[in-house]
Amino acid sequence: KMNTLNVDQLQASKRDDPETIVIDIRIRSEFETGHVPGAFNIPAFVRTEEGEVQPVRDPFLRQVTKRFADKNERIYVCCSHGELSMDATRWMVGAGYRNAVNVQGGFTAWEASGFPTEQGPPA
Repeated sequence: KMNTLNVDQLQASKRDDPETIVIDIRIRSEFETGHVPGAFNIPAFVRTEEGEVQPVRDPFLRQVTKRFADKNERIYVCCSHGELSMDATRWMVGAGYRNAVNVQGGFTAWEASGFPTEQGPPA
């Protein structure tokens, strides 16, 4: 079973706990145009030269486990619209991250809600 929360719930979590972990799975160029403040950028998909979106599940999970050793930690997973992040959240749950949470509506919904955004490369 996959956990899903909306951007209002993510915003509330960030307000209550500044250490809230958000992984933005979009490709770096998309991430740099705007993202949830403090988000980590770990792409779960790549775009081929033909413009097709392809999953890179294993490299994604390797990066996640390298950066986040505690699999019990709650980690919010975000993409553009909350669809590709569903796959990435499922992969994480399958890898033992029971508290991985898909962010419904993704960054598009976050921005539309008027919540603060950051631009530029990941910290």
